[in-house]
Amino acid sequence: MWALLLLAGAAWAQEPLVLGGPGIDSHDGAGHLAASPRGAAPATAAEALALYRSGGFERLPAHLGRGYDPQPVWIAFDLVQDTAMSDGEPAAVVVEVGPAYLDRITAYRSLPDGSLQALGEAGDQVDKHLRPLPALKPAFALRLTPGQPTTVLLRLQTASTQAAIVTLYHAPAFAAAQLTEGLVLGAILTISAVMMLLALGLWLIYRDAAHLLWLLYVGVTGLLWFLIDGLADRALALADRSWINHATLVFSIASMVVGTLFLRTLFELRALAPWLHHLLGVWAASVPVVMALSSFARSPLLMGLVLVSSVPIFALVAAAIVWLMLRRHRTALFFGPAFLLYLGATLNSVLATLGWAPLDNVSFYGWQLAGLCNLLSLQVAIFDLARRTQRQLQAERQSLLQDLAQRNEALEQGVQARTLSLETALRELRQAEADQRQLLAMASHEFRTPAAMIKASLDSLALVQHTAPPEVATRLHNIRAASQRLIRLANDLIASDRLREPTLPVQRADIDLRDALHEVARHYPAGTRLQWTALEQPLPVRADPALLNIALHNLIDNALRYHPEQAAEAVQVRLALAADAQPPQACIQIADRGAGIPDEAKDKVFDRFFVLTPASSGPAGGRLAGHSGLGLSIVKSIALAHGGTVAVSDNPPAGSVFELRLPLLVAAAPTPA
Repeated sequence: MWALLLLAGAAWAQEPLVLGGPGIDSHDGAGHLAASPRGAAPATAAEALALYRSGGFERLPAHLGRGYDPQPVWIAFDLVQDTAMSDGEPAAVVVEVGPAYLDRITAYRSLPDGSLQALGEAGDQVDKHLRPLPALKPAFALRLTPGQPTTVLLRLQTASTQAAIVTLYHAPAFAAAQLTEGLVLGAILTISAVMMLLALGLWLIYRDAAHLLWLLYVGVTGLLWFLIDGLADRALALADRSWINHATLVFSIASMVVGTLFLRTLFELRALAPWLHHLLGVWAASVPVVMALSSFARSPLLMGLVLVSSVPIFALVAAAIVWLMLRRHRTALFFGPAFLLYLGATLNSVLATLGWAPLDNVSFYGWQLAGLCNLLSLQVAIFDLARRTQRQLQAERQSLLQDLAQRNEALEQGVQARTLSLETALRELRQAEADQRQLLAMASHEFRTPAAMIKASLDSLALVQHTAPPEVATRLHNIRAASQRLIRLANDLIASDRLREPTLPVQRADIDLRDALHEVARHYPAGTRLQWTALEQPLPVRADPALLNIALHNLIDNALRYHPEQAAEAVQVRLALAADAQPPQACIQIADRGAGIPDEAKDKVFDRFFVLTPASSGPAGGRLAGHSGLGLSIVKSIALAHGGTVAVSDNPPAGSVFELRLPLLVAAAPTPA
């Protein structure tokens, strides 16, 4: 059968290619081409023309496809313009030689006197300004005189596969074809770039081998198309053009390797056929080695071996996918047909490149269109894989939560069974006290927001509270008190955490303590039992207004908390100058008539979380409900941060006096009265 096809093609190629009028857009040169003998390319164009006309060229049934061969080769064909369809006028014709990755094409035409005319050089290894026509593929222009045949000679030299597809255009049709081809290739590249971004996003989310291989496969395939379709050559201004060949070789190898590894992962070939899984891995690992050796040794045999070995690999993979489809494997059933189409198109392209099948635009570029369809199908497969992975992760998370719940239940039972070892557990808890306090301080940030929302809602309900039943009003009052307690606790924790954090500096400013005290007084209602006393002269200090405001509020609130409602006098707030201090200090005293503080507890009241029961004359080991035990510790931290002190003393006959001292600005310190 192949012999009959070769004979038919050779007989057809004896006749010259006849071009019609301008109404015919393009002409395929398949079947009209002849190539110089393998390994014996003529040295000059004149020798090539003589050898061709003497019948020494090999007639091609289609376009040129001889596999990997770095040696030059000559292509020749006869061309004549139809006199009847051209009205006797010369026609402008463009000879295009694909694919775009050809290194160097030198074109000649024969003249009526038997001489040769050089049409120029083109290819991705030829400078752009030296090419006769700006095009994605090598192209040459010539004018045909109706009825006068001419012979076109093309000297092909490339570092990759020895393949060429010759197409002839009338000049107007060539410009339209270039625009259409550019738009199609640009759309393919854009789609590839979008899929690469999607693949990057999926890999960043899941960080597993399948998504990483998909990201590499999409990226390598898109860059390979960018190179072999001539887009890199047209888009980039390059001084050294040799890197295009190296990059094309590298990305071709990477595309085969990564594609092989990806498909054996996606279709789960390890579970289906472990031997095929290992075979693909060995082949993927051997391809870069063989390619590197062949490039180093410049051996076409090794390059051809890689192409030939890919044929049975494609067949095995196709058989495995068909087997998976028959077993109703989910991925193979939905996405296998597109992959089989791509494998078939790729196999056909490889066979055509090797010369084992007719080479044309469909066979050569069909694998790229099939590859785009395959990429789109695999993108859907990857999304399906991501969805199934998400479900699996959710199931594992649910299992872990159930296991955690069981472990918590077992832990609770263990704690109950070990009640006798409570003392030991308490010692361990004291060691973890610092961590617990830090956790509590962090949680306070989350407490304040919902508490503020509750308080805002209660403030809105206050408008209708007088119409509510007494039981509802009582409950609203309890909720308000609880929300205020939560806000106060959160504020205390946040302020305490700020002072304990060494990276948060005190924001100092020059202020008058009288103004600071006046600002604090504005926040207390007129009915609050407070009596304010201050000097008339200024008391300048350098302090953080916000922190100082917190300290004064905490001292006054603490005094009001313990001050009896039935006491005859109010809580005293006095601002004075400490006469016994050098250098000068301002003194703020807050005196109450509470139960007082025992001497042994006076140093402890400024410790974090220490609370004194108001009705007790001695310190209470437990906390007072509604109070955090942080207020006075915050005051102490603020005083120390400003270089001052805070102390507590008795207020005979009953009560306590808290005294906050801050250093005055020496340059403006007033004179004691």
